[in-house]
Amino acid sequence: MAAVAPELIRAVVGLCPAGLVERTARELVGSFIGECGRILLRSLRRGPRAVWQALYVGADIVVGIGSDLVHTRSVRRVVADVLWATARVPGPAYPYPGDVALVFGADDTVIRWRMVFPDCAAAAEIPAALAAYRRTNFPHVSSLTVRVLPGDHLSPGVDRAFARTMLALSGQLLAPDGASKG
Repeated sequence: MAAVAPELIRAVVGLCPAGLVERTARELVGSFIGECGRILLRSLRRGPRAVWQALYVGADIVVGIGSDLVHTRSVRRVVADVLWATARVPGPAYPYPGDVALVFGADDTVIRWRMVFPDCAAAAEIPAALAAYRRTNFPHVSSLTVRVLPGDHLSPGVDRAFARTMLALSGQLLAPDGASKG
């Protein structure tokens, strides 16, 4: 949407963003299934509240897929959604001119920051690689920011740090007095 109608979008924040690298559907789905298993195991160790959160988010995903199946009466929509998430979006011709921020979970095994920055052994090395990445993938943006936060693929749905970071990077985090703080 940002590339097609940039006048409508002030800033883009990719929260565990798919589409930064080309992938196969098999690899994406396999990664997702594996991550679901890891999240469930971690939540079992953390207690009933963590299990409830994981099950709630998982149920929400299943309901979304089920809703697509019911409304379209076809598996094609689900397949199309998976294929859509495997395609690479940015590149030399990516036209969006606004601010872009990418936020990853450090332990996310579905949307992996290491796939986007394969030459970086640690997240702390990303700032040194960011200028070259920006030239190749987001050449027209005003700014490009990358954050790697502690967490996994479930974290954006249950961890306040992800929401707070997303709001701050998009200039929408309000200070206690109601003024914008970004």
